[in-house]
Amino acid sequence: DTMRVRNNINPIHTGALPLNLPLKGQGVIIGMMDSGHDYHHPDFKHPQTGKSRILYLWDQTDTSSFGINPSPFNYGNEWDSASFNNNSCTHTDVAFWGHGTHTAGIAGANGGVSGKFAGVAPESEFISVALDFYSSGPVLSDAVQYIFSRATALGKPCVINASVGDYYGSHDGKDLQSQIINTMLQSPGRLMVGASGNSAEYKYHVGYNVNADTNFTWIYNGNSAINFQVYADVNNFNQVKYSVGANSPSFIDAGRIAYKNFSSAIGTIQLDTLKHNGNRIGVVQTAADTSAGLYTLDITIFIDSVNHKWRFETNGSGKIDSWNFDYVGSNLPSVGTFPAMQFYKAPDSLMTMVSGFQCLDNVITVGNYINMTSWYDVNQNLQSIPYTTGQISATSSHGPTRDGRLKPDITASGDQILSTGVLSLLPSIIANNPSNVSLDSLHVMGGGTSSSSPVVAGLGALFLEMNPTTTVASFKQAITQCPRTDSFTGSNLPNVVWGYGKLDGFAAITCIMLNSDEQNFRDTILFYPNPASDFISFTPFNSIEKYEIEIFDLQGKAMMKKSYSSDKIDIQFLSPGVYFIRLYSASSGKFYYDIFSKE
Repeated sequence: DTMRVRNNINPIHTGALPLNLPLKGQGVIIGMMDSGHDYHHPDFKHPQTGKSRILYLWDQTDTSSFGINPSPFNYGNEWDSASFNNNSCTHTDVAFWGHGTHTAGIAGANGGVSGKFAGVAPESEFISVALDFYSSGPVLSDAVQYIFSRATALGKPCVINASVGDYYGSHDGKDLQSQIINTMLQSPGRLMVGASGNSAEYKYHVGYNVNADTNFTWIYNGNSAINFQVYADVNNFNQVKYSVGANSPSFIDAGRIAYKNFSSAIGTIQLDTLKHNGNRIGVVQTAADTSAGLYTLDITIFIDSVNHKWRFETNGSGKIDSWNFDYVGSNLPSVGTFPAMQFYKAPDSLMTMVSGFQCLDNVITVGNYINMTSWYDVNQNLQSIPYTTGQISATSSHGPTRDGRLKPDITASGDQILSTGVLSLLPSIIANNPSNVSLDSLHVMGGGTSSSSPVVAGLGALFLEMNPTTTVASFKQAITQCPRTDSFTGSNLPNVVWGYGKLDGFAAITCIMLNSDEQNFRDTILFYPNPASDFISFTPFNSIEKYEIEIFDLQGKAMMKKSYSSDKIDIQFLSPGVYFIRLYSASSGKFYYDIFSKE
């Protein structure tokens, strides 16, 4: 409930002016790509009939004989609403402690039991995919295809929420699965939203301009093998030479393999043995690939001497980026102790977003700010956490993408939200961690960008209810052109922490009204001046017609409603701020909208 207030969703549910009808997601599919979905929870059932609001569920990991192997994917099992209604589905969302159930509740729970804990689109329906997180196959693009194909067969628009991600990869959306997903987002009535990630506090990105000096970074994990990838645009790697070497615990140089250029590893797997004082200390395996203008260099080190710090080093001319949690960024020697440290490239916390589809322009990527800091638990005890509501979460991952595009696009409230819990898990959670369970014992506390992403996805469902042919471009334009800003976001927006600011659901959905083809006021009615001080006028004006003029604030509160036979509208009574104006013309039978500033 706090989430709906912070993201200004409630005025959409009530149909506050200038909306003509309440919007709650009716007739829209929310696709969930996550850990699963507890179909038993009452918040996912129609309150009047008790029937499931989940239409299909594909568990990619299920190998039992109880479900149906979905075509054309031929792995996992699928169930439909009949299975949920007769309780024959064997899927449970317990493997990841109900992560998918929690995010689904934020997007579209209906608060069916208590009337509280309703999500953003409480009348929507669901198609869910329980992902196989350990598969090396195209499970993400398969999930998107599955959800959109089922929604298309039902003749309904669809928005997908994906509160999942991988911190490795090229961070530019150029990987094959992302490109497949991007192709599927070209059609009207299809939207996709993703979490930006929760790794802002970690330094695991290494990126720099390569020069004539021998720059290097150590990588170490104490295991018998290390794997990492290095990425660059084609024109940024042609003049780069690289090598892999090692240093003993006392920083003695244990040697390096011969310097190579990228092209030497394309189409082949190369093995180089590194010896020190005649003893083998490791074998370096390199492979390379190029696709969509991107170079990928893959290096695996098979280690004999686990105490050594291995180093990736470069010289030449170009630019590289790499992401790995094994890069060494602490307990480094000083330049005085080890002079080569002047050329050390330490890992940083820039570009900490998850990689893959979240880096696509056609996916709305969401950061996270603090939703609430106190709540009453299942035992009626007041719980609190030492954060400040409204501030960015310390873990909310930062952009930009590897190729410099702005991400995240927007932030929404994520830490902390009470949302739907898996019923079979709740007794154990109540017994062992009651502070995280709500008073009604049906909802659990969660957070992170996993929780802020479904807020925006739920808003996407409301957009699609209003206009089933909404495009990614129009949705993205609305939420980024009409965000909320405050002392936390500051005015230096957009940036790689907040995107364009905080989500303002009601302002965004009225933005799309202003920009819709049906009511394109800019082609017919012009309000001026803007900003205005005492009066605002409009053209064209018909002196024999009486116009109905209404003005609302950004919360949908009506500030004025009058009939005018003049093109000069008195706004002296308004306080400085931003307002919506709606004009009804009896001669055309249409409403026309605009937004203006009062000085």
